[in-house]
Amino acid sequence: MRIAALLAGLVLLGAPALAAVPQPGPEQPIPNDGDWRLSRVAGSGCYARLPGPQVDTLLAVNKDGKMVVGAGRSDWKLPNVLEDVTLQVDGGNVYPIKASPVVNVIFGVVPDTVMEDVLRKARQLTWTTPSGRFIADVAGLGIAYDVIRACLR
Repeated sequence: MRIAALLAGLVLLGAPALAAVPQPGPEQPIPNDGDWRLSRVAGSGCYARLPGPQVDTLLAVNKDGKMVVGAGRSDWKLPNVLEDVTLQVDGGNVYPIKASPVVNVIFGVVPDTVMEDVLRKARQLTWTTPSGRFIADVAGLGIAYDVIRACLR
């Protein structure tokens, strides 16, 4: 996945106008959290990424302190318009999300604490987008989110 696209998306979602896109630090494993990886971005905070066979999962916190969840694929070439997508959690509840595409990643701000709590416990997310349906195993999302929030302090 293109790190530049991820950084651009995080900048758009998480920071006021910046003169230049900050460069990420090296990814580090999140202890006791499977394949989740943490990256620090100077001036913008941290984000986590979990690679997957169908879609990579991305997790961040925006400037308003809200959870931001994303999905990305190296073969996506997304239009620069908001997309209506749905996010199904563990084969149960389906949540509509307005997703902001940035090159090959879509980002959605989690609208409330109820959905945030559901996502924190999620084991699997199913993204339904105009490009198709994509499944991501996300065990440990809650731990990754706690690490990101601690990184912001």
